[in-house]
Amino acid sequence: SRPRRDQAIAMVISHLLCLIVPALWLAQAFDDGEKPLAKAVAALAQEASVMELDAAIAALVAIRAQAVHPNAAFPPVVSIHKHTYATADPEAAAEFVAAHLGGVNIERPDHSCPAGSKAAGAPLVRDLTLAGAISDLAFHFVFNPNKAPGTDKMNATEIGKHVDKLRGNFGTNGVGKFDQFMDNHIGAVVSSLDPYVAHWQEAGLPFICRTWCCAKGMPQYPKQCPAYSLGRTSGCEVGCYVEIPYGIIVELQCGLTSYKESLGCLTRVQPMVFDLCSVDNAIEHAHNATFFV
Repeated sequence: SRPRRDQAIAMVISHLLCLIVPALWLAQAFDDGEKPLAKAVAALAQEASVMELDAAIAALVAIRAQAVHPNAAFPPVVSIHKHTYATADPEAAAEFVAAHLGGVNIERPDHSCPAGSKAAGAPLVRDLTLAGAISDLAFHFVFNPNKAPGTDKMNATEIGKHVDKLRGNFGTNGVGKFDQFMDNHIGAVVSSLDPYVAHWQEAGLPFICRTWCCAKGMPQYPKQCPAYSLGRTSGCEVGCYVEIPYGIIVELQCGLTSYKESLGCLTRVQPMVFDLCSVDNAIEHAHNATFFV
């Protein structure tokens, strides 16, 4: 109900008021007239601890979920906690995320099998989180030959190695090939892609960048715009893709709120426009290749 929602909002603001931020900030925020709640909370949160910020964010997310779907049949998802990947080398995967995607706090739990077990091999697990992610997004990397289908060449880790081999050096400075396996990925939103791209360029990492928009202000406009992107200025989802060992794709996205933002959040390279009808020049080789050998 509206009274309950207002009460919850009041509780969040009351909690932040305990930080003793000058009351003048609050008055000024409301006087501005535009998005007063956001401005008020931002002003009140200037000196909050991470724990206090997390508590306030969680409360506001819960209020939003109730406001958007007050009669939902199931409790709404309020955050993404983790993404788990099978990989041939969890250690290399975790180290890659730490070095190139801002991962922190690598955990190396001991999952050794007891003596005398019939285990086909030793499981290996590595965990870490992305620094500063609002939901403390965690990546879990797992190698476990004891799960079905065991050591068969069609198991998850072997498929990942074959995808990695087939993909090769898939992109330079944002330009390159987008293969079918890349559609199986997670997309994480950042405020700007430029710091990541600068780091990847310096490290010599393959990466590609794409956008769904194609309008004035872009060099592709209008002659290189697919029909469904011609003049498009919303839902751009500017994204850059990198590969975690082995075969695992992660997309970092920016510019989700406006076309202007999409043009400004990636300036070090020009993202290619998605063209789902474009035939990759390597497709003939892929058709003739034996994937599992």
